[in-house]
This record gives sequence, structure tokens and C-alpha cells, in this order.
Amino acid sequence: MKNELKDFMKAILQMMAIVVGMFGLLFIVVLGYDMATTPPAPIAQTAQISIVSEPEVETIVYTTRTGECYHMDYCDSLSHSKYETTLEQAIADGYRPCQNCEPPTE
Repeated sequence: MKNELKDFMKAILQMMAIVVGMFGLLFIVVLGYDMATTPPAPIAQTAQISIVSEPEVETIVYTTRTGECYHMDYCDSLSHSKYETTLEQAIADGYRPCQNCEPPTE
């Protein structure tokens, strides 16, 4: 009797799984049909695109305590002293570009 009850419950669970699966399939079919036949909503407004300029990035160069040139970070001439500044400030202070590392001039 116990095995018969187990088999009966197993059969009911299988039938319930089939019914749930059929409802799920029906739901997907109906939903898919509804989406295929429904036209897209009209666009109320056109999007406006604004161009935002990127902020200017200051070029960093390096000077030395006694030198007359400005350098890039990797320059060999910076072995004794190294002071960070902007390219604009280095030019304004009278420094010229190093011929070894060739930093930017603008």
C-alpha cells in the first residue's frame, strides 16, 4: 500500500509539472504575440545632444634646481633634483625644452 501511495503521488506531481509547463508556454506565446502586434509608442520628443568640451589637462614637466631646461619625468637629467611644474609655467619662467628628452613645446 505504501508503494502504491508513493507511485500515486509521483504521478500527481508529474501531471502538475506538465500543467504548470503548459501554462508557462501559453503565457510566453500570448506575451510574444502581444509584443509582436503592439506598435511601438510614439516618441514624444526628439533627444537633444549637447557637446561638452573636455576640460583642458595641463601638461606636467619638471625643472631642476640649477638648470635652464624643462624635462619629461623619465629624463636622465633629473637625477639630482626634480621640481614639478606645468609646461605653461616653465615657459613663462624662461625655461627651454631639454634636447635629450624632447618634452612638448605647446
